[in-house]
Amino acid sequence: MEVLTARARRARWAVTAVFGINGMLIAGLAVRTPSLRLDLGLSAGQLGLGSAVFGVSAVAAMQVAGGLAAGFGSAPIVRLTVLLGPLGLLGVGIAGDFFQLALALLVLGTIHGTLDVAMNAHAVAVERTLRRHIMNSCHGAWSIGAGAGSLVALGLPTSTCPVRSTMCSSLPWPCRSRPSPGPLCCRRGRTARRSIGMSAPAAGSNGAPVGQGAC
Repeated sequence: MEVLTARARRARWAVTAVFGINGMLIAGLAVRTPSLRLDLGLSAGQLGLGSAVFGVSAVAAMQVAGGLAAGFGSAPIVRLTVLLGPLGLLGVGIAGDFFQLALALLVLGTIHGTLDVAMNAHAVAVERTLRRHIMNSCHGAWSIGAGAGSLVALGLPTSTCPVRSTMCSSLPWPCRSRPSPGPLCCRRGRTARRSIGMSAPAAGSNGAPVGQGAC
């Protein structure tokens, strides 16, 4: 039990860091969107359509992410998507025209939607193992990350730091952060419930249970 609690504490700070990284990536994209429009010569309609592509792909990914987290475990999904997130942002930064941008935003939106559900499910699993509330601090970390990402992006002048370089600059350090491995993951079935000591369904980012019999 002590070993499980120690793992849960490490997992708590790991998943909190993931929330912060996610906030930083999304804020970096939002703040530099006007520069992206100027670099690619996009019209207002194209910019709006690109934003819609990102939002729709994220919502669509959220519909299946709960099942993935229940079937494969939330920790592996978080590890994969938190590594792919900066690469998706890199794709947005190197897009050369509207169609490449739309494709990159489709990929990034899918990654973001999947990560959003998985990291919330993982935080709920850790929360129930620790028997204390951590969701507020996790979402607080997202806000802090978003604020930090905005300040970093705003502090880089477009004249000397083009939007592509700005987006690429966020790539290295998030890739070094990984959620804690081990049994603390949301997974369907008896094995996961035994490993984390839970039997009640976990709530996803929208408050709904993540799969039948999920942690």
